Amino acid sequence: EREGADKLALAEDALRQAQKMEAVGQLTGGVAHDFNNLLTVIRGSVDLLRRPDLSEDRRVRYIDAIGDTADRAAKLTGQLLAFARRQSLKPETFDCGESIADVVLMVHTLTGSRIVIETVVPDDPCYVLADKGQFDTAIINMSVNARDAMDGEGKLTIVVGPVSGIPEIRMHPPIAGDFVAVTISDTGCGISPENVARIFEPFFTTKDVGKGTGLGLSQVIGFAKQSDGDIR
Repeated sequence: EREGADKLALAEDALRQAQKMEAVGQLTGGVAHDFNNLLTVIRGSVDLLRRPDLSEDRRVRYIDAIGDTADRAAKLTGQLLAFARRQSLKPETFDCGESIADVVLMVHTLTGSRIVIETVVPDDPCYVLADKGQFDTAIINMSVNARDAMDGEGKLTIVVGPVSGIPEIRMHPPIAGDFVAVTISDTGCGISPENVARIFEPFFTTKDVGKGTGLGLSQVIGFAKQSDGDIR
């Protein structure tokens, strides 16, 4: 019985890592594009510094630009490395609004400039007890689906706020208590009625071969349930 439990735990860990790496794969193309833009700024500043007739004021300005841009590049790679790391589930108390603000920086890299991202976050912190890495992964997975549903152009809106209780969802009775709701909406094509009941199934996808594995929303619902929450 113990061996079976160990095997199940290993399988769950492997699935979680596969789900996370799916999101990392989506991110890398956008990160590479952003990184190239940052390198262009650094190269340009270095070329300007080589000019013989450079004033002291401009020299300082170009050096500052190199330093600031290198810091932004380090933050970008640091976020990606922290996001991709293998770790067991580790619930912690964090502010949903603050976490959304951080992860939206990464979401921008995968949605592109033709998708406008609007975040609505209350002034007061919205604290939850959950695994922050899994929370960030869930936001990225849903943002990927939104991007694909909009075919790369539209508006993605993420709203965070406190709510009282969880309503009845999929035959589960309502749950009383204080919760934080994260609402994600887009201007895309929506989900066809015949597929709504299947969207959370692992490996179910309506995307073309090579465009998605069907692990994104299964990660989202798994995270929500493990965090004493739910999704609709």
